[in-house]
Amino acid sequence: MKSLKYDILDVKITQWHEDYGQTFKEEVKQIEVIYCTIIANTFKHVTNLENAVEMLENFYLLARRPAVMDYV
Repeated sequence: MKSLKYDILDVKITQWHEDYGQTFKEEVKQIEVIYCTIIANTFKHVTNLENAVEMLENFYLLARRPAVMDYV
């Protein structure tokens, strides 16, 4: 936000909606995909039920976004 060339509080400038609506949301979606991939890869290396439950609990506590919560 510091590198933006316009005042984000100026209601007459509509560039903020484009920047937030496209760039930010796309990057958050990419992070969600990466996080879900990490979860999947973690469970590939789980060898017993106790470890699986522990990993599931840990990921559940870290999940905040709806897509990640659904995946967990």
